[in-house]
Amino acid sequence: MAMKNKLVLIGGIVVVGVGAAAFFAKDFLTGGHDAQEVAAADHQHAAPHSPHQEGGKGHGEKQAAETRLDPFVVNLADQPGRRYLRTTLQLVLHQPQDKERVEQATPRVRDAVLLLLSSKRAEELLTVEGKTQLREEILKQINTTIGKETVAAVYFVDFLIQ
Repeated sequence: MAMKNKLVLIGGIVVVGVGAAAFFAKDFLTGGHDAQEVAAADHQHAAPHSPHQEGGKGHGEKQAAETRLDPFVVNLADQPGRRYLRTTLQLVLHQPQDKERVEQATPRVRDAVLLLLSSKRAEELLTVEGKTQLREEILKQINTTIGKETVAAVYFVDFLIQ
């Protein structure tokens, strides 16, 4: 019986330890910011010409086409190999026919975005303002790479710095 009680006690300690580790890991990975807080702030700072904001539909505007780029995983410029960023981008296009133009330019677009992302430091990207500025830089870089203002807005589908 004593052995069974020891196993139950050890099991309880392991469960509490795993729970505490998950709690602290969440704070570490999000930089202390609640994901809902970051998402709400991102929505407030969204580009004013975004077709997803209120008033975008139902006022004579057509539904814009969207496309998602494959995930990006890059080492950040902090200390080589110490921090990395994993993110996925959703692109809102001005016209539905722009989707083909983006697909044809995908290798060049990915290269330009990879170079831009890898030039950033983690501390720049942990704030809402940093993410908003990065989103604007990505939008400008993609349109420059394609050679025409094709993309209306860029959204982060996921964003993880580790």
